[in-house]
Amino acid sequence: MPLWLAIIFAILILGFLIFIHELGHFLMAKKNGVKVEAFGIGFGPKLIKKKVGDTVYSLNIIPFGGYVQLYGEDETDGGILQSKHSFASKTPWQRIEILLAGVVMNLLVAIVLLTIGIGFGMDPIIGDLDDFRDKLENSEILHVPNLVVKSVAVGSEADKAGIQKLARLVEIDKQAPETYVELSELLTAPLPQDHEFVFKNPDGQTVQAHVFAAGTVTTFGANMYSPANLLRPKVLELDVTNNYDLAVGDVILRINERPVFNAEDLANASLIDVNRILVYRGGNVVELKVQASNEHSVVISDVLEGSPAAKNLVPKAGILVAVNNIKVTSAMQASQTLNELAAPITLKLLVEGVPQEIQILEKDNGRIGVFLDEVIMIRPIVNKIVMSPLLGSIITAKKLQAPWPVAPFVAVTESYRLGKTTVKSFGSVVARIFTKFEVPDEVGGPVAVTQITTQFLRYDKESLIWLVALISLSLAVINVLPIPALDGGRILFVVIEVFRGGKKLHPRVESIIHLVGFVFLILLILIISLKDVIRLAE
Repeated sequence: MPLWLAIIFAILILGFLIFIHELGHFLMAKKNGVKVEAFGIGFGPKLIKKKVGDTVYSLNIIPFGGYVQLYGEDETDGGILQSKHSFASKTPWQRIEILLAGVVMNLLVAIVLLTIGIGFGMDPIIGDLDDFRDKLENSEILHVPNLVVKSVAVGSEADKAGIQKLARLVEIDKQAPETYVELSELLTAPLPQDHEFVFKNPDGQTVQAHVFAAGTVTTFGANMYSPANLLRPKVLELDVTNNYDLAVGDVILRINERPVFNAEDLANASLIDVNRILVYRGGNVVELKVQASNEHSVVISDVLEGSPAAKNLVPKAGILVAVNNIKVTSAMQASQTLNELAAPITLKLLVEGVPQEIQILEKDNGRIGVFLDEVIMIRPIVNKIVMSPLLGSIITAKKLQAPWPVAPFVAVTESYRLGKTTVKSFGSVVARIFTKFEVPDEVGGPVAVTQITTQFLRYDKESLIWLVALISLSLAVINVLPIPALDGGRILFVVIEVFRGGKKLHPRVESIIHLVGFVFLILLILIISLKDVIRLAE
């Protein structure tokens, strides 16, 4: 899809969600007999306007936002306030219904879209960092080293170069970027010629391609999975007993089938028999197949006093290696061997690392008088590691899917989970604004939302449904928060009125509070939008 067309569609999608929100207010106001003076999509000068009945409908020049102007909403005139068609004359519950209707409409749109997505099967939605970690540990998503190609447009430069789906970008200008910072530096470095990219296809074939013109990104036709920097354990120093073929500088990805993200994961892996280690080495994923790492040893835990073993000075804590040249593999096998063999019996031991042989010439009631125990000699995987950021791609391993009769319930559960995450994230943003007087870089406004939607329309239409659902849900959640000028702020004043026994705050006071809130929100949107534009320009 051409960029200009994708931008238009992105604006239309956002406009639709805003229209749905305002339509909720409009319909509920009409239901409760409140006169609607204006219904506008966007802000600023009017591009189109038409009066139908009591309402002026308009499409305004700035396509972000919208409004429904209710008769008597912010009035102080006594006559208007008492009119039966005035918003202020309605009961508290009727006013709450009208104020809440936009939120409900956006919530319903989100649930419907998620239901459709879950019914057909969709990529899981990641709420926050904790959610991201949980999905990684449950293998719902995978963090795969390198940037990975999600799809290749037919007839594109990538297609002509022979790049396949799931190809990995392993080199840029003969360098293998291991972090997002390294990738950014390579892409933004001014060069007199094109950047040379090297991809490795799933079949092992290496493909070279000139993907980016000097310092600028061009349309290439290879849609990549979402990149992500993730801290992974990097080997600094090997254990002297290392038998894993590990090398200093290896980034450990998986041990057996379990992903490794930190030192605790690595320590837990040391407690099991390691037979397969997956590492990132020199731009490639390397599988190391090893023999069982930990030795299962049979230890003489005790010697019975006066027994043949005691008389022959069999030491406690000695490791039993063999009985009459029969190798010991387990405590059960060793006990069975000792019971079956007749005297004399030769024990091969390892005592504090020194080999010993002890011969027992007789048994007492068929036994030599030792108690055996089995221990695991844990061999450390590495001595020292450092948590190093590794550039990779986030790939969906398990679709979020449910049977159609169940899908709506799963959609409601997902909406609740994502709603909580939205509130938490919004709260942390507001806290930083008032404590550090800064807007976090990761926060995006209408411009960023349009840009992201545009990218999804062009390159990732499969995931578009959950993106639109997430935007609609965010509109619902943020609007219901008790912030002046937002629906939640106005609902709060109605609730205060109820608790005061029906006594309202002075209309002028409430209007001023909402005006201050509105100015704050507009300034915040302008600041965030300016940062978005600067970020796009860079």
